[in-house]
Amino acid sequence: MVDPSPTLVVEIPVPSGVRIDGPSDEFARHLRLLWLVDLVRTRAMGPNRAAREAGLPLLEFYKVLQAHRVPTMDIEPEELDAELEMLSELLSAS
Repeated sequence: MVDPSPTLVVEIPVPSGVRIDGPSDEFARHLRLLWLVDLVRTRAMGPNRAAREAGLPLLEFYKVLQAHRVPTMDIEPEELDAELEMLSELLSAS
């Protein structure tokens, strides 16, 4: 049997004048999703694993990343150029 993931309990003071609508577990899921987005943004976790951790299909998680302006392609322009050139050579050879 796999051990359940450890949990982290954090107290967050709610700014005055801010109202949290909905159940606290829904808010906790939202904060966890934002944390996963940040882990992908900082390259501490890949999108595939983050999607699994969030309980979302990969395509849905990519939409979340897009909404938060997190690049979904982690490749430098020079690497992309080299890949495209190699692909072009392969296609022209066939």
